Amino acid sequence: MGQYLIMVSSITQAIKGRDLLRSNGKKAYIEKTPSHLDTHGCGYSIIVYEQPESIIPLLKSSGIRIIGTSDRN
Repeated sequence: MGQYLIMVSSITQAIKGRDLLRSNGKKAYIEKTPSHLDTHGCGYSIIVYEQPESIIPLLKSSGIRIIGTSDRN
């Protein structure tokens, strides 16, 4: 099972996104976006275990602004 980063602009967005995903039965946690991927500074990522394309619509429908995604592996 792979790990994927869904990058967001702030810790607040990351917490909201993580909590939303968890309330929908998905495993998710937060960490600071690795510096080589953080083009906006102060970025955080929601770490997920399924393809981001299947998760992003749920996040966007709740107002979470996605900056980008990356495969962690």
